[in-house]
Amino acid sequence: MSDYKPPIMLDKLHFYSNEEVFSNPIDLFAISEYLKGDLSYHNQFIFESINGPDVDVKKSFLGLGILFCVEVSRGVLKITGEPAMQKAISAHLPKVNIGGFDATSVLKLIRAIEDIADVTRPDGTVTTLPMLTIIGYDVFSPKSSLPSIFEVPDIAIIVPTVLLTSNHQENTFSLSILREVAPDFIPRRINEAMTRYSRNDKWLSVPLAAPKQIPVKLTVSEKQYVRIVEAAHKHILAGDIYQVQLGHEVIVETKDDASSLYGRLRKINPSPYMFFVNLSSVSLIGASPELFIRIENRKIIMRPLAGTLSKSVNAAKLSLARDPKEQAEHVMLVDLCRNDIGRIATIGSVAVPQLIAIEEYPSVYHLVSTISGEIATNLDTWHVVEACFPAGTVTGTPKIRAMDIIAEYERTKRGLYAGAVLFSEGCGDLVSALIIRTIILQEGVVSVRASAGITADSNSQKEWLETLAKIQSSLKAVTDMKLD
Repeated sequence: MSDYKPPIMLDKLHFYSNEEVFSNPIDLFAISEYLKGDLSYHNQFIFESINGPDVDVKKSFLGLGILFCVEVSRGVLKITGEPAMQKAISAHLPKVNIGGFDATSVLKLIRAIEDIADVTRPDGTVTTLPMLTIIGYDVFSPKSSLPSIFEVPDIAIIVPTVLLTSNHQENTFSLSILREVAPDFIPRRINEAMTRYSRNDKWLSVPLAAPKQIPVKLTVSEKQYVRIVEAAHKHILAGDIYQVQLGHEVIVETKDDASSLYGRLRKINPSPYMFFVNLSSVSLIGASPELFIRIENRKIIMRPLAGTLSKSVNAAKLSLARDPKEQAEHVMLVDLCRNDIGRIATIGSVAVPQLIAIEEYPSVYHLVSTISGEIATNLDTWHVVEACFPAGTVTGTPKIRAMDIIAEYERTKRGLYAGAVLFSEGCGDLVSALIIRTIILQEGVVSVRASAGITADSNSQKEWLETLAKIQSSLKAVTDMKLD
């Protein structure tokens, strides 16, 4: 672990928040749509839980009135938002190596932004600013000369002035406002939306148009993918690796806007971790089934999904439960999670409270386990992220060597895919999801990507079909065309 030393700072900024708690349910996407005339989608974000196990479906977040957004792309730092905040951030940032951006630089940047300001809550508690962070896979991966379909940021950090939090387990939601900087109209418009929708007892009343039949472009053919799998087999038989996640992406042109795609996706593939984020050059529209890391009161939770079977397969649930290849792959990745957590956990605290359960999702079944631990007393939330990123379920085992092989055999850079969306509430708690089952939209072009776990027992055609099933779950929001 890299030791973090806070930079010598200018005076820290101070904010005070107003907070209200309401006892009625709320649809965050409906609120977002209601406010789109006042706030562009670039001035808000959604990170929500729609459907899934209770352990996943806990809270949803809608950030409004962006205080600032920091993006780093190809060595260029871009700050947008309130002019005063742009100036403050520039003054407070330490000397981060933006030109040679890597894992160490990412963590320095995140911590520097956390150090810029604190927030005093109504009960007197002092926290950091609530923050949505997006980290792309390539920041932590071996550098390669692979081409990119899109130019995407390495990292983005977004801080809202208004935060709506829906607590699904208590069936309440809260409204938190940074009172010095939040636009006055936002709380008023939220109240209008609540009144309108509660009167109609219906949230999304606007029908969503069905996707059109748009041709899909494969970046890798089945024959090419089979050759990649065969090359991975040679590494496995040589003892180089035990498992590696190899994938590909498909490209589709669309005239739909990001909001329409997200509205369809949350209806077609309601998932535990859905996100809708518009950055300066690209939109993320995600329906991720997989938690990356959850931290609550310094307890770490990881729930790796490893082992997948499409529902189109006869007796799919029973077949998955009895498949030795899928079971072995899953156990390998559970061990990898245990090792990652063990690097930053209190000695003796790492446990596996759930080993190999089958969970159902809209188009597939997954094997899932739960691994937990307690953060060591001298470490923090971002040490956990550093130790565990990228997740073993999108890389392989051993992780570093698997990442080398991914860089060698995949045809295009992963970019944001296999990275993570993370929301930190300001008190040390964090929830994050892997960027999988995700639509990346840029200037009317969509990319959707997926991988399959290659082991010694893999069947090349089966792994190809697994990648198509995963891609199809998101692609259905874009086009009616089926992948064969």
